[in-house]
Parts: sequence; C-alpha cells; structure tokens
Amino acid sequence: MGTELSAIVPPQLSGGDAVTLQKSTKVLEDTVKGLIAANFGLSIFFAIALQLIWKMLATIQIMLHTPMFGIAYPANARLVFSVIIDLSNLKLIKVDWILKWMLGITIVPKNSPLSKEAEFGYTGNFA
Repeated sequence: MGTELSAIVPPQLSGGDAVTLQKSTKVLEDTVKGLIAANFGLSIFFAIALQLIWKMLATIQIMLHTPMFGIAYPANARLVFSVIIDLSNLKLIKVDWILKWMLGITIVPKNSPLSKEAEFGYTGNFA
C-alpha cells in the first residue's frame, strides 16, 4: 500500500542542443509575432483601399451612365464612355467569346445594334 515507484529520467538533449533549441524557439516566436502584426496591418490597409476603390467604381458608374439622359456626346466621347462602362461594370473578359469557344453557345443580343442604349452596352427595355 505504501509502495512508491520512481525512476531517474536521463537528459533527452545535450547542453548544446538545448541552448540551440531555445534560440530557435525564440526566433520562431518573434517571427510569428511579426507576421501576425503585419497581417493585421495589411488587412486594415487593404480594407480601406478596397472601400475607396468600391466608392470610386460607384461614382464612375453614375458619371458614365449619363448617356441614358439623352445628352448628345461627340463620337470620341461615346467611344471612351463605352470602354469605361465595360470596365466599371467589371466586364473584363468577353463572356460571349468564351461561351462560343468552349461550349459552342452563341448569345443573340436582344437590343437592336442601331439603338443608342445597345451602343453603350445596356440591355433591357428602354422607353
């Protein structure tokens, strides 16, 4: 009932290996702390930058959709507006080309190519 078992555990590392392990642990700990701080700072920076870019896109969309008001623009302004409208609407790739090339699907436009709205890339019914 009063039996006690005990054993002496020999050192697992030599003295030099233990010091090297402690130094490596300290370096790793400092590196992880630095990475966490950098990640936090970059997250805040990119969140602010993304918010500003999103507001800029909204403003550009409002400005570029003024042709719907029936204001007469010169041909070069219409060309620039049509390009920037595609960019502001995030139409960065030609989906029609991809669908035709990969799946063999051809999309027929609903609007007449002669209408002013179709020229600027608008779709839908306009009065």
